[in-house]
Amino acid sequence: MPDQELPSKIIEDTERRLEQIQNRLNLESEQTGLTRKIVSIVKPYWESADQLFKQGNKDPILTSGYQILVGLNEQVREIDKRTKQFEGQSLSLAGTASVFANSTGTTASVSGYSFGFNLAPIKQFRYDFTNHDYYSKRMSAIDPSLGKTFRAIKSAYLSNNSDGLRQALFSARQSYDHLFDILAKDTNVRKQGWWSADDPNKPEMVTRAQRLRYAAEKHVPDPVKQRVLESSDTHTTNVYNKINILHNRGSVDKDKGEYALFEMLVILKNWLDSINIV
Repeated sequence: MPDQELPSKIIEDTERRLEQIQNRLNLESEQTGLTRKIVSIVKPYWESADQLFKQGNKDPILTSGYQILVGLNEQVREIDKRTKQFEGQSLSLAGTASVFANSTGTTASVSGYSFGFNLAPIKQFRYDFTNHDYYSKRMSAIDPSLGKTFRAIKSAYLSNNSDGLRQALFSARQSYDHLFDILAKDTNVRKQGWWSADDPNKPEMVTRAQRLRYAAEKHVPDPVKQRVLESSDTHTTNVYNKINILHNRGSVDKDKGEYALFEMLVILKNWLDSINIV
């Protein structure tokens, strides 16, 4: 791969730009906090002015202050609208980073390549069920039975049942299958100009990679995020296959089972943060 940019250059550029973004946002946050403090201080004065406006007071100084207040409110409304859009982008960005962290942590086991570093710190970025109820509701909005299956992952994993991890892995696989059955139905994927049978002995079969590509193209409005999700198809398929193997075995290796489970949950969370379906 001689023409490809070296990973060190890409990750250095990524880190530098993230620092710049964070610095800009910190400054914006400070200025927004100052604005909020000012508004909080003057709020009682303008609340008490309601009666004057009801009486039709036309004092020019009062009117001038009122016009500034209206202008400030319009400006805040516009910024509020823009930051809501950015909030979705930052969630999506963090989701991609989490998938990247998990992918980095499993590269050695999947490809046989060892980075030569202790990768234990990466575990801090794995899924922790903090927002599981929120994402269960997102799943339920897509399909109530999907939400029920996704919610069952947490209860199975946190149960005292000796088979809880296997049940959680099974529910995670079911959640993945159900979600992509909705996002990328086989009949719809086969209608795409780029689709072709991967196996000549199974001319109607749609692969997981093809479903991922269709789901990204049809349901992810951000073109950059779309490319990121499409490019993660190999990692996603590897995680799915690991779950398949683990939950079908006689006894589940706790470390491997948990890692595969949390990887799949991060992948599903990342898709929920990216798609525009509900």
